[in-house]
Amino acid sequence: MARRSYRFSGRTHETVFQGRPNHRQDATGVTGDRVQVDSRQTRINGALIIEGLPLAEKLRKPLSVFKRDETIPAAAYWVTGLTPKSFDSRYWGYVYDHQVIGRAYAIF
Repeated sequence: MARRSYRFSGRTHETVFQGRPNHRQDATGVTGDRVQVDSRQTRINGALIIEGLPLAEKLRKPLSVFKRDETIPAAAYWVTGLTPKSFDSRYWGYVYDHQVIGRAYAIF
């Protein structure tokens, strides 16, 4: 089965990533948005998205490694998990168009 990229046009779409089966995150930032991360919180365009960096200690890295204040580049998304302990863009950065393989849908 061929895999195709899916380009989404808005925010907070559920995404599924190549190489990470059953891995769901919300796209909370898109190209051109300003992302700010510090030890206390993550903000997109000034709006609080999620608090803290609870996995920094488990990753054995100082909080300063994850600090950023930058604009999301072209063809990139900032993704955030559903809980503060989600392993998401706070720790590994952006997801690019070519990495997005589909959209998650609830199955009833």
